[in-house]
Amino acid sequence: MLSYVILISIAIAISITVFAWLQLFIDPRPEPDCEEGTYISIYDYSCDDVNHKFSLTIKNNGRFTVHGFSLFVGSDSQRAPGDQLVIFDISRMIGGGKILFKVPLLPGETEVVDFNTNAPDINFEYIRKIKMQPFIVDSETNGNIVCESVVLRQDIDNCKVKSLSPPATP
Repeated sequence: MLSYVILISIAIAISITVFAWLQLFIDPRPEPDCEEGTYISIYDYSCDDVNHKFSLTIKNNGRFTVHGFSLFVGSDSQRAPGDQLVIFDISRMIGGGKILFKVPLLPGETEVVDFNTNAPDINFEYIRKIKMQPFIVDSETNGNIVCESVVLRQDIDNCKVKSLSPPATP
């Protein structure tokens, strides 16, 4: 009888130890994400290879305020976009290619964002694909929360942003 009591006590002690150990690795709080209904879209775009400018008019089609977005572009229509562009107002850029709106974009509002395509690391003439993802700023931590469930992918037609000169022939 005593052996059963000791055996049950050991089993309870092990289960409490395992539970406490697992709590160190598992965070019960949900991962922060944007509210359902957060959405932005490309309302219009323009391409200017002479002035090395690519302009996007972005509209907040969602129900919540959006603070900024990440933008990736690509010149190959068969591959996922992976190149980043720099905006003319560099003070609005934050790490990881994130771009802040001038003021948080309220539902129904639009903003034009101009990108400089004359950077030396831009080695393509045409933009054919865009991937854009909004983010919000958490009021408690002041950190950026990327909207993981909202990724806009759009094909772009005839958008020449830079004229690459042909290599000189000897």
